[in-house]
Amino acid sequence: MRPRLYIIAALAFLTISHVFAAGNRREADTLKNQGNALYRKGNIDGAIEIWLKAAAADSTYADTFNNLGVAYYEKGAYRSAADTLRLAVALDSRHDKALNTLGNAYLALGEYDSAKVCYERS
Repeated sequence: MRPRLYIIAALAFLTISHVFAAGNRREADTLKNQGNALYRKGNIDGAIEIWLKAAAADSTYADTFNNLGVAYYEKGAYRSAADTLRLAVALDSRHDKALNTLGNAYLALGEYDSAKVCYERS
């Protein structure tokens, strides 16, 4: 599945699952840390897989969406990165790392005005 379709499907699932279940921040944080370890070892795809599980455990955890967005950005999936990072910023409007990487994604997409806004906010 293409990255954009994958992220849209995942986000739809997360939105629906959030309606039916309260977030589990402890589980999400544990999974986020496992994903971080994989990412540091260069296993970006493995990290994405774990971070999607973390997002399913707690769809209100901005750090998880930030990490996913960074990973998509590094894979060159700039639209998926922007979509995911917008979620991180929606959850935490002062998430400087998410805003900065969102600016980078917009820049890569040629959306210069949006990039400028993100950089100014971060």
